[in-house]
Amino acid sequence: MRLNGCPATKATLSPKRFGVMLSVSLWLALTGVAALSVFPAPALAESYQTYEDNGSGDLDSYSRYSDEAARLYRGGQYTQAIEAFEKALAVAPDPSLPAVYNNLAVAYMRRGNYYVTQKQNENALNDYRKANFYMDSAWPEGLERSPQHNSNLQIARQNLSIGYQNLRINPSDKAKHLEMAKQLRMQGKFPEAIVEFNQVLLLDKKDPVAAKALGDLFTVVNLPEKSKKYYALAVGEVGTPQDSGSSGLSQADMLVQLGNAQYKTGEVDQAVANFDKALAINPTNVSALNMLEKIWLNEIKFNPTSVLGHANLGSVYQKKKLFEQALQQYNAAETFAEADRQTPFDTKKLIRLNIGLLFQDQKRYELAAKAYDTVLHADANLLLANYYKANLLQETGNTDGAMQLYNKVLLIDSSYKPAQEKLLALIKQQGDPAKLTAGLIQYADRFASSAAVQEQIGEEFHQRKDLNNAQVFYQRAIRIDPKMASAWANLGAVYQAQGKDDDSASAFQKAKALDPQNATIQQLAKTAEGNIGYKAYQQAIQLQQQGKAHEALSYFEKALVTNNTPEIHAAYGVNLQSAGQLDAAIGEYQKALIQDVNNADYNYYLGTAYHQKKDLVRAAAAYKKALSLKADYKEAQQALASIDQQNASADLEKGIDAYNRKNYTVALTLVNQALAQNNQDAMAYYYRGLIYDAQKKSSMAAQSYQQAIRLNPDFADAYYALGVALDLAKDSRGAKGAFEKFITLSGTNEDDFVKYARERVKTLPAQ
Repeated sequence: MRLNGCPATKATLSPKRFGVMLSVSLWLALTGVAALSVFPAPALAESYQTYEDNGSGDLDSYSRYSDEAARLYRGGQYTQAIEAFEKALAVAPDPSLPAVYNNLAVAYMRRGNYYVTQKQNENALNDYRKANFYMDSAWPEGLERSPQHNSNLQIARQNLSIGYQNLRINPSDKAKHLEMAKQLRMQGKFPEAIVEFNQVLLLDKKDPVAAKALGDLFTVVNLPEKSKKYYALAVGEVGTPQDSGSSGLSQADMLVQLGNAQYKTGEVDQAVANFDKALAINPTNVSALNMLEKIWLNEIKFNPTSVLGHANLGSVYQKKKLFEQALQQYNAAETFAEADRQTPFDTKKLIRLNIGLLFQDQKRYELAAKAYDTVLHADANLLLANYYKANLLQETGNTDGAMQLYNKVLLIDSSYKPAQEKLLALIKQQGDPAKLTAGLIQYADRFASSAAVQEQIGEEFHQRKDLNNAQVFYQRAIRIDPKMASAWANLGAVYQAQGKDDDSASAFQKAKALDPQNATIQQLAKTAEGNIGYKAYQQAIQLQQQGKAHEALSYFEKALVTNNTPEIHAAYGVNLQSAGQLDAAIGEYQKALIQDVNNADYNYYLGTAYHQKKDLVRAAAAYKKALSLKADYKEAQQALASIDQQNASADLEKGIDAYNRKNYTVALTLVNQALAQNNQDAMAYYYRGLIYDAQKKSSMAAQSYQQAIRLNPDFADAYYALGVALDLAKDSRGAKGAFEKFITLSGTNEDDFVKYARERVKTLPAQ
C-alpha cells in the first residue's frame, strides 16, 4: 500500500510524442478544387486556405523536407508530398506541430479529391480520415487554432462527410462506425481507426468501448496526452468497481491504463494514485503492482535514501507476497527515517504499522503485536494502530478483545466504515439469541443519528424473521431520513409479512415515489397493491357465497382498484345481478369480455343478465356466442331453448288473440311462427286446427288436432274438436272414437259439449 498522507516523490521522466518533435510553422496554401457534393455522383472537397512559409533556415533537415514537400505538392505529386511532410514531422520541433499537422491534412485532402475523380472512393475516405486525424483528433490538447486552421478543420470535416456520402454510409449509424473502426484497427490503420472511434463518441459521448479503444490507439501512436483524456472517460463509464457493466471492461484495468498514460507525461503523483485505486478494486492487479514497483525503484535510483521510496516499494513487495524483500525495504525506510530528522513522526508510525501488517500476513502474530504496540505506546489513540491490532485479535480468536478495540476505534472516529463492518460482523457471530439481539440494538444506539446504520440493523432483524424489531429500526431510519426509499421498501416488506396489506402498499408507494426508476421497488409496490385487491376479492366471494350480495359489492370495488382482471369483473357482475342491478352487471360482463373476448362463461353470464331484463334478442346473441366457443355448453343450450319457447309463447298468444278477433289469416301466420320456434307445443297445433275449422278446412284441421293429441294424449278439447272435424268430413268411425275419448277425459263433467258428444256417439252409425 502507499503510505497514507504522504505524497509521492516525482521522478524525472522523458515522455515520447507522436513521431518525433515537430517544428517551425509552414502551412500550405492550397487553392483550386471546387466542391461537387450532389449525391449520388462522387463528390470532391472544397478549396483550402492559403499558406505562409515562415522559414526555418537554422533547422536544415526540417527545412529541407518541408521545402521538398511544398515543391512536390505544387507539382500535384501528392503522395510524394505526403511522404516528405511525414519526414518533416519526424524531425520538427514542438512549435511546428500545428503547421505540419495542417500541411499533412491539406495534402491528404488533395489526394483524396484525386481519388474521388478516379472513382476510388475507399481510398478517398481513408485520406479524408487522415486529414481529420491531423486537423482534429491528434491536435495537441489545449493548443489554440489559428483562423486558417479552423477553416481547414471545417473543410476536413466536410470532406469526411462527403467521403461517407460517396460510399452511401449513414454518418449517424453508430454500429457502422464501430465496425469500420475495428476493421481499420485490425488493418493497422491506426489514425483512420481513431477518426472512426471518434465518430462513435460524437454519437454517444459515454461509450466506454470507444473511449477505451481511443486510449489504446493514442498509446500506439505515442500521444499519451490524448490517451489520458480517453482512458479517464472510460474509467467514468465502465460501471462500478465491482461491476464492469454492459461494456465488459474492467474499471481497475482502465485505471491502470490511465496511470500508464499519466506516467508517460510525467504526472507521477496522479499515476500512483490511479494505480492505488486499481489495487483497491483488485489487490492482485499485476500491472498496477509492476508499475508501482517501477516507479518506486526509479525513485530510489535517483534518491537512494528516500524514506517514502523504500516504504512504498516495501508495500508493493508485500502485495506481491515477497515478504523478505518487503521487510528489507521497510527496515531501510526506518533506518533512513531515523537518520533524517525532517522525517515526520507520522511517517515513522505508518512505516511501523506496515511492518506489523507484514508480520500479520506471515502469521508471525507476536511480532505483529509488538509492532502495533510500539505505535500505540507512542500514540494510544492512533486510529489505524487500534484498528490493525483489533484485526489481529480477531484473527487470533480473541473476539472480546477485538470488539473492545473496534469500539475504541469508533470512539475515535464513529464514521470509520471498516471498523463498523468488523464490529457488526462480530456481533452477528453471537450464538446466544438474546445476546445477539442486545448487541444489535446496542450497535444501532451507538449510531443513533445514522439512517444507514438503523436500516442495516433492521435488515439484520428482518433476515432473522424478527419482524417487530425490523419494523422498529426501519422506522428509525425513516425518521432520520424520510427520503430513504430503501428503508420505506423494507418497511413495506415487513408489513406485508405481518399481513398488514394496506400499510404495506402505502410504504411501497412511498418508496416508489422516492425512487421512481427502481424497477424492483416498482414491482414490489405493484405486488403489494395486488395483494390488497386479491384479499378483497376473496372476501367478496365469501360474502357472495353466503348470499350477502349487497355486502360484497364494496369488496369487489376495492379489488378492482388494484386488480383490473376479467375474472373479478365477471364475478362482480354475478354479484350485481344477484343484487338486482342488471345494467351494472351487464357493464361488468362487458368489461370482462373486453379483456377476454373468447370466454364462453362471460358470454353466458351476459346472456343471463339480458334474459333477466327480457331483452331476448341480446340474450340469444350472447348464448349463441357462448355456444360457438363451447359447443357442449348445456346451460347455454337450455337457456337458448327457453328463449325460443318464450318467443313461441308470445307468438301463440298473439295468434289466439287474432283468432278471437276472427282475423284468421294473421292468426294462422302467428301460430305457424310459434310452431317454427317450438314444434312440440300441443296448444299451438290445437289453435291451428281451430283456425282451419274457421276457414272450412276440416281435413287440415283434423291433422292439427291429431298433432296436438300426439303431443298431449290427455288433451280433452282437442279430442272434441277432432270429433267435430271428422264428423264434418263424414268419418263417422273416427268422429265417434274422438267423442268417446273426450267423454272419458271429461269425467263427471256434464256441460253442453259433453252432452253433444254423447248424442253424436249414439247417433253416429258404426262402420
